[in-house]
Amino acid sequence: MLVDEDGRTLYAYSHDNTGESKCDGDCANTWVPFVGPATAGTGVDAAQLKTAAREDGTLQVTYFGDPLYYFSGDAVPGDTKGAGVGGTWYLVTADGKWTK
Repeated sequence: MLVDEDGRTLYAYSHDNTGESKCDGDCANTWVPFVGPATAGTGVDAAQLKTAAREDGTLQVTYFGDPLYYFSGDAVPGDTKGAGVGGTWYLVTADGKWTK
């Protein structure tokens, strides 16, 4: 699964089906946008790490076009408590696929 440089888990949101973030306001307080910078670790396709502008002008990191987020309920690196929440939040694998 994708993690940041500190080992914190990154998630994708199924409602972001256009590649644009649909998570703002209260949603973005719980699901915090990953704004980078981002570097590709082992097995990650660096060419697929990009950014997309959010409504507030910040640049959110995307992977295979999917905006990435942290879950505020994850307390320590390696936590995956956000996986499957609401049937809409997913872990992202190095090949860009989603899993619960």
